Amino acid sequence: MKYSCKNVAGNCTNCWYGCDRPSGNCSGQCSHGFFGAKCNKECPQCLDCDKSNGTCISCHNRHYGPRCEFQCNENCMIGCRISGECYKCNEGFYGMSCNLTCPSPNCRNGCERHTGNCTGWGCDAGFWGTMCNRTCPQNCGFTSCHQKDGSCQTCKDGYSGRTCDKKCDFEHCSLCQFDVTTCFNCFNGWWGDHCDKKCTDHCSHPYCSQHTGKCGKCDEGYYGPYCEGTCNSACKTCSDNNTCDTCKKGFYGHDCKQRCPNRCEDCERDGKCKTCTVGYFGEGCRCELAQCTNRTNNSCFSCQNETTWYPFQNGCCPCSDNCNSTLDDFLCTSNGCVNGCKDDSFGKHCLTSCSVHCADGDNEKCNNETGNCLNGCKVGWYLPHCDFNCGLHFPHCSSCKEYTDNKNKPYVVCEACKLGYYKELYSGLCKPCEHCVGGNMCDGRIGFCKWGCEKGWYARGTRYRCEYPCPDNCTGGVCEEIGGKCKSGCRRGSYGPHCLKFCPNDCLNSTCAFESGECVLGCVPGKRNAYCNESCSSQCGAKGCRQDDASCKDCIQGYYGEMCTLPCSSNCLDNVCNQTGFCTEGCVAGWNGVLCEVLVPPKSEKSLAVPGYTQFRNTHSSGIYTVPGHTQFRDIHRNVELNMQVAHQSNKNSMQHEGHYNGRMNG
Repeated sequence: MKYSCKNVAGNCTNCWYGCDRPSGNCSGQCSHGFFGAKCNKECPQCLDCDKSNGTCISCHNRHYGPRCEFQCNENCMIGCRISGECYKCNEGFYGMSCNLTCPSPNCRNGCERHTGNCTGWGCDAGFWGTMCNRTCPQNCGFTSCHQKDGSCQTCKDGYSGRTCDKKCDFEHCSLCQFDVTTCFNCFNGWWGDHCDKKCTDHCSHPYCSQHTGKCGKCDEGYYGPYCEGTCNSACKTCSDNNTCDTCKKGFYGHDCKQRCPNRCEDCERDGKCKTCTVGYFGEGCRCELAQCTNRTNNSCFSCQNETTWYPFQNGCCPCSDNCNSTLDDFLCTSNGCVNGCKDDSFGKHCLTSCSVHCADGDNEKCNNETGNCLNGCKVGWYLPHCDFNCGLHFPHCSSCKEYTDNKNKPYVVCEACKLGYYKELYSGLCKPCEHCVGGNMCDGRIGFCKWGCEKGWYARGTRYRCEYPCPDNCTGGVCEEIGGKCKSGCRRGSYGPHCLKFCPNDCLNSTCAFESGECVLGCVPGKRNAYCNESCSSQCGAKGCRQDDASCKDCIQGYYGEMCTLPCSSNCLDNVCNQTGFCTEGCVAGWNGVLCEVLVPPKSEKSLAVPGYTQFRNTHSSGIYTVPGHTQFRDIHRNVELNMQVAHQSNKNSMQHEGHYNGRMNG
């Protein structure tokens, strides 16, 4: 049967799961802030406490301890546990209770909570290491390096390597490969595989293509891939000295030799005014500020001659000659021609006539309100008024096409160029073909040479222009016309498909394999392996070492052996021995043998040293010896060199000497 606390004497409302009926003791946990068997004792300082003894299990905000009697450290970001351990520290502090200051001021966003290290958080720019207390190498780009090992993320211009401590091999190289021998980018004003060529003086920007030296754009008045040509005096830009692409200010026409109309400061290629001289404005710069006699708030209200002029904006404009005559005093007003327009004229003030380039047809030539040609344009003319000439605006263009932009405004582009020219991508103008076999035989749209490239030039791919010169180090200056690989190998000192890489510095005769760069003739003395980039042992002599196994060809004085690691016997005269260890200059006093390893006996005994054999001592006055073979040796005490023919005797107590002396006696 389930009991409730309703019939129990006393208050047990602080029991979470009911209470025992006879005793009133709570069956389960107490409500927050109470403890005891009946949950009738308070622990107000605790958020929750132990039912049996009132010890705090959790505390109210920013307190800790058995009775939550302590306040969390002020550097705890979001309070602390019952033990006083902070959940998280404010920036710049660490430790269990966030009472320690981060040891390094260079940690990004503070330090690691338990150790104080910057690991995991990173370092401020310019520092690295566990504590961010080490400075990045000075040539790191943006003073930034990897925290773990201090290697640079990027390098300053002109440097490379893991720590950007290697200067690019070429003076004007701004970005080079890790090994600093290959240049990726040049400083402004320089070009070439090694950035050793200067851009021409008339590039309009201080740079040119690194691979071709071509200018992206020329200074005003110059033309050509390298801006080496001088334009016609009235041309602003041109493709050759006879063709203007754009005119200088104040000129127009095919050759830009015609002056813009009177009152025009500048005009379009067809002579239409773009800007007016001071005091004039409007279409054709026909309106005048000076004609206004009543101007208020920058608006004109009356003109000097009101019958043939009308107010417009802040000045006055003359009536058009295309206005029909009238018996009235006024030929025109601000609202237009009083009596309409003459034939083939249109617009409110009859300012425009139908273009002579409108095509004939069933309809009238043009709309009498808009002036748009109703039957299209004659060949070579474009836009609604047929006032845009393809050949005039795009010299050497064979065909143009009209398009409409996203604002429904028409525009014209050159589709293809005449023979000998191609359409330049960026300007849309026709430029002369470049370095094609057969002269001007290139595609009129993108400029690829139909019959291939001239000697010394190549294209980067099929259907590309022959705009790249063969690499400088190609033998004979000849390369494949697609891709530019050197056909006949490289000049001495370079290698690779395009001969852009330098042979290792220590290749003998600066000669290396065309494809791999291995030193095919060997290394200069002191270097070894296929690329001669390892040094021989410091004990190897002037002849160096062998490339394959690093064994020495000779040794420096005082050493011998295959690797010259063994010291000559200290008994060798002048510490000199050959590579097998023989003391070639003899022995110091008191020693003998080819290695000078034999101690000379006292003078009471006669000693005979035979190269390659054991020391023999003659204790007989008769000097009787037996020595196998035919050899030359020295009698130490008599200092006599002997050349002996000897025979072996079996007498174990003596050796019978059966030879003859062939030498000299010094003693």
